[in-house]
Amino acid sequence: MTETRYAILIGMDNYNSDPLPYCVKDVNDLEQTLVSHCRFSTDKIHKVIDSNKPVKEQIDEIFSAIEKEFKPNQDLLFFYFSGHGEYDKDEGKSKVLFQDETELTVEDILLRYFLKLTPKNQYLLIDACHSGSNIFFKGTNNPEKEIRRLNYHSSELCLMFATESKKKAVQGNDIQNSYFTYYLTEAIKKQNLYDDDGFLTIQAIDNYIKKKVVEKSDFLQIPVSEIRSSGYKVFSFDEKVIQAKPVMKPTTVKTKSITKKETENTPDEEISFEDGILPTNRKKIQEKYSAFIQNSFDILIGKLNNTELEVVNSNPFNDLEYSDQQKIFKKVIETSRKDGIEAVSGLFEVEQRVERKLNIGGLGSILDHLYEKSKPELEFDYSIKTYSGNMFTVGLSVKAKNIYQVRGGLFALFFQAKYGFAICIVKYNHSWTGTSDKELEFIDVILKPFLLNENNEDIISQYLKANIDNFDKILKSWNEQRQKEINEFKSKTEFKK
Repeated sequence: MTETRYAILIGMDNYNSDPLPYCVKDVNDLEQTLVSHCRFSTDKIHKVIDSNKPVKEQIDEIFSAIEKEFKPNQDLLFFYFSGHGEYDKDEGKSKVLFQDETELTVEDILLRYFLKLTPKNQYLLIDACHSGSNIFFKGTNNPEKEIRRLNYHSSELCLMFATESKKKAVQGNDIQNSYFTYYLTEAIKKQNLYDDDGFLTIQAIDNYIKKKVVEKSDFLQIPVSEIRSSGYKVFSFDEKVIQAKPVMKPTTVKTKSITKKETENTPDEEISFEDGILPTNRKKIQEKYSAFIQNSFDILIGKLNNTELEVVNSNPFNDLEYSDQQKIFKKVIETSRKDGIEAVSGLFEVEQRVERKLNIGGLGSILDHLYEKSKPELEFDYSIKTYSGNMFTVGLSVKAKNIYQVRGGLFALFFQAKYGFAICIVKYNHSWTGTSDKELEFIDVILKPFLLNENNEDIISQYLKANIDNFDKILKSWNEQRQKEINEFKSKTEFKK
């Protein structure tokens, strides 16, 4: 799947009390750089550079337009602001200030725009004074559990701020830009930062910005960033290097003609067990059987779309509360370890949870403590890297339209195991609590391992057919059980003579 890159660029010059000369220029220069070096299309870049209409209203309209065509868990969102900022000491939050005298906190931006779109790769860059207060995506300090969920639905999550919360951001007449944005665009255009393949990562850009801004400002301005990335994500491209690289032609190999019978129950290639677990073969096998899994889901979704059920085909964890994610992750990880089918290092993680003591120091610390208390009653934090290159994930959820239907879902994980690979099928549903259907009631985990150097087509096809194709029948049985429960309750209320 090819991602589409969307950008929202905001630059504010005409503040009433303290106008800034170069913020709109920052936006225009960055726009040109994103198009020339980062494969953004001009029609996917949206700018806000005045306040003839309320700024928030303009941003909301842009977001609505993007939302109509944005593909969750596939596309990229880049949000940039250049203008005034301030740090709220009482709340411990950084804010961006618009020239119409309205404002947004960094958390507001993430909740208002990023969370709903669920981009696969997401970038928030704030070029403003006092912008770099702690977001703590990597820890548990943030009281907003919705913001923490962004960490689970992105292959690359990048937060970059022009300076620390207690320091100012600087513009320079000599460069006619803000320092942060000037070195951002310079890094992207600097050929010697690119690797031999003509690729440049956001981490390399970030390191360049930090070094140059600190030097230019003589430590008056110190950029801050939080970046979490899976694999090698390319942000910028040196098109000349890429186009100049020779195209590798496939080698022609003479093969003898073989019958269908000779291909049965034989591996795709005659390779040893040891060669099978090499990364190159792992990737090849993952691509092959991921297509099998995706096809099974496409067929199932086609069947379900012909029913009255409301089916959502998206990231399997989008519609789940954080506590429900933890319960499912826990069962998958514990099942894999119990069955001796452990994932390769880093895919499944379990960390001891340590509850922090309440330190009364303002609203932020109280919310922080309440968030800790709201976590699921588990001694550990469970994490499955569904965004990793060593895993393929697909799923669907079914929403209940009324009390007679059960809300539930199905997803599949193809993950690289220590000595092969495994396909995990998870089915779950929610019970009716009396006011909602959000209580996770049932989790079924089915896990099967396979060797990498064998032909598994037939057995995988049977496995998927047995555990995915019949999900419509499982949904029907869940709904029948719900109807039975309702009828039994009704019967108990009947007056008996």
